[in-house]
Amino acid sequence: MAQTIKQTLKITIVGCGVVGACIAYELSALPNLEITVLEARSEPGLGCSSAALGICMGVISHKIKGRNWRLRSESLKRYETLIPELTAASSTKIPFNIPFNRRGIVKLCGTEETWESWQQLQTKRQDQGYALNLWTLEQVQAQFPAINYQTFQGAIYSPHDRQVDPLKLTQALVNVCQQRGVRFCFNTTVANLIPEILNGNFLASDYIILTAGVGNKTVTGETPQQPQFQPVLGQAWEVTLPESLWAGAMDPQALDYIDPEIDPGLHPVLTGRDIHFAPLENAPGNPPGARYWVGATVEFPPDEDPSDPAPSETIAAELWQAATDLCPPLAEATLQRHWWGLRPRPLNQAAPVLQWSDRVENLLWATGHYRNGVFLAPGTALWVKDQLLQKLA
Repeated sequence: MAQTIKQTLKITIVGCGVVGACIAYELSALPNLEITVLEARSEPGLGCSSAALGICMGVISHKIKGRNWRLRSESLKRYETLIPELTAASSTKIPFNIPFNRRGIVKLCGTEETWESWQQLQTKRQDQGYALNLWTLEQVQAQFPAINYQTFQGAIYSPHDRQVDPLKLTQALVNVCQQRGVRFCFNTTVANLIPEILNGNFLASDYIILTAGVGNKTVTGETPQQPQFQPVLGQAWEVTLPESLWAGAMDPQALDYIDPEIDPGLHPVLTGRDIHFAPLENAPGNPPGARYWVGATVEFPPDEDPSDPAPSETIAAELWQAATDLCPPLAEATLQRHWWGLRPRPLNQAAPVLQWSDRVENLLWATGHYRNGVFLAPGTALWVKDQLLQKLA
């Protein structure tokens, strides 16, 4: 790239969630780029990223080819190098503690599902170099004895999938970018971006990368033939249970993925009926017991106000009841916090939206990841970097 670019190029990234921060991080490693990140909020990661649990379902997903699988595969691989890179960049003044659960994901399999589809996926993943373990009901009960298995017949264990803390990851990315000279402008609102660019009134940038989430319509302005998004709300809780859900009772030979040096005290993420249980580190000062994130919902906006759906107490109560039915110990849990956020779901096209604008030559869309923004952020950032390098070749 240094041989291709004759002078410094100015890159503007709109949005500082995990996707925008990850793009800034990858681009900041390249020479001759002057990068500015604009964010309407006062801190990074307070938008769509704040709604996420950071669960990375790649190998356990049924996506086996095409762009969707490629993004998942590249993101999984990049996470294995990205977290150590960020940790190594830590200094005594800015210690980076990025919780990253490498124990995988256990997905409960309902009685209505067929093992054949999972066996086919298991074979495909083996060809791709990944493991998927199909657990009988007795095997998964030995691992998670407190779960209600009335509507389940077993589980799928994916040791290669991951879970990461979205906010701490975003903060670490921003801190390293700042060390590299990236300029961040918080409390900076962008409105009518496309009309302003077409009128020659926007920042003098060689390339603009749009990563803003549910506020895209406000950011870009009312212009025809541009991607449209629907805000979808999710809710989650942080709880402390009297003890861990994980018994770890299986034959040790069947648990060869467990490395005592990795994530001591953590166990795989557990998911069933679209309810996730992500174990958390029990840091000093926290009350005794086992800490979990529990969520999340998919709540579509009401017809009367599609732009800003509020958290539904009814749906929250229904979700909590469903989670308690699945995991009875939740009835005895101590609630630490309850939070929610909006995620951008593209309309009339697949998520995420990764494309060059057909109205503005130097505007690149990298947004609309819906429920996979945290997971697909590394793969998206690599895609953006490749797109710019192709333009500059």
